[in-house]
Amino acid sequence: MNGYDHICQRQRMWAKGCSGIQLDPKRPQHDLRQYTSRLGENLFQPLNQATLNEFKNADGNELTTKMRALHSSSAVCVNVFDYWRSQADLTPIAQACRRSPHGLTQLRFEQKLTIDNSFARAPNIDLLMEYTGRKDLQAVGVESKFGEPYGGSHTGMSAKYLKLPALWRGWTHTEQLAQEISPKDGRFRRLHAAQLIKHALGLRKTYGRSGFVLLYLWTDAPCQAADVHRAEIADFASVVQQDNIRFRAITYQEVISRLLKDPAMRQPSHADYLAYISARYL
Repeated sequence: MNGYDHICQRQRMWAKGCSGIQLDPKRPQHDLRQYTSRLGENLFQPLNQATLNEFKNADGNELTTKMRALHSSSAVCVNVFDYWRSQADLTPIAQACRRSPHGLTQLRFEQKLTIDNSFARAPNIDLLMEYTGRKDLQAVGVESKFGEPYGGSHTGMSAKYLKLPALWRGWTHTEQLAQEISPKDGRFRRLHAAQLIKHALGLRKTYGRSGFVLLYLWTDAPCQAADVHRAEIADFASVVQQDNIRFRAITYQEVISRLLKDPAMRQPSHADYLAYISARYL
């Protein structure tokens, strides 16, 4: 079984083991890609109002269809992080992601980070972890992946980005990589490198060259494709880090495991949250 089918099957087994979750009857039962009948059935808790508004203002119609998918990468991101918008102390989730908690003040979903004013649209980054009072770090931009690296295909770097030399000032190696994967990406089969480069460009435009970290948050799976994916992450990192781009990667499994081991998470108030994300994603 490939990684994508493995993730979809595990999610369907989880849903069938939960009372109160009804799968969309319009989907064929033999299809591993299943959707819940209602959005709330696919979420740990109702969306924080700020999160709801952010998704309404984003591109992609996540709330109407995509987030109801059991294999949705936006749903896993929301289920792990939206909980923390109601918590006074963000230290546990920051440390679980191997990020500094110092100065972390807020989380925001589906933020549009302008790359250049000549572009009609700006890419949406899945999550921003924003900091205040720090000169060395203003934001961690998170790109969330669930089944995507194991199924489907991705596009290369559009030539329009390469026609703007100012975008790449000081990023010689990253520009060379962008040229290599434009217009078609033949170097990375599992990692959507062009998407990550666009996010880095948007983060740089907003927070400056040294004001951000780009965090790639992905889901491991027991398959050869996961090994390929892991090697491609290392390959991408080896290029962009030559331009002093702070790119980091971590799996959802590691984030959840670190939360479970955190002494601060032993308070009874966190029990339901930990039980949900560990049963579903770990």
